[in-house]
Amino acid sequence: VEGEIGHVGQADCCDNDVTDEETIQNCIINENSAGDTGGAIKMNASDVQLYIVGDSKENMTINNNKSGDDGGAIIIDKGTVFIEKASINGNVSDNDSGAVKVTEDTEFKANNVDFKNNIATSEEAGAKWIVVEQDDPSMGKSPMECAQMSIEYIKSLNLE
Repeated sequence: VEGEIGHVGQADCCDNDVTDEETIQNCIINENSAGDTGGAIKMNASDVQLYIVGDSKENMTINNNKSGDDGGAIIIDKGTVFIEKASINGNVSDNDSGAVKVTEDTEFKANNVDFKNNIATSEEAGAKWIVVEQDDPSMGKSPMECAQMSIEYIKSLNLE
């Protein structure tokens, strides 16, 4: 699923009429947006277990998605979600939880998952700044070069 726009999450995969177990395996779920919650996946079924599994992190990606409210990549309103061997990177929420929003009475487990560069931008969520922390310079760059790269990355997100 790539480049889709919707009111709620693009893979509104678990409604109340599905089986008790669903699996998303080795999928690329990138560059989707939802005007509401869950930029990529919305989970809303109390008796369902959703497995998001990759053979490797490169084969199961949920990257660069955007929601107009909570959960830039995933929102779990009800049910249980297990994620294993996946990449969840570069997702943006206009409210709360840049990567995964988990509401009350839900369960979320992640094993061997990369969470990088996910951002919640809302002032209502308490965001006043975006802070990039780096303990040591990387890629052979100086601290100032790393800071400049971080500034350029944040500017590329087109956040206001």
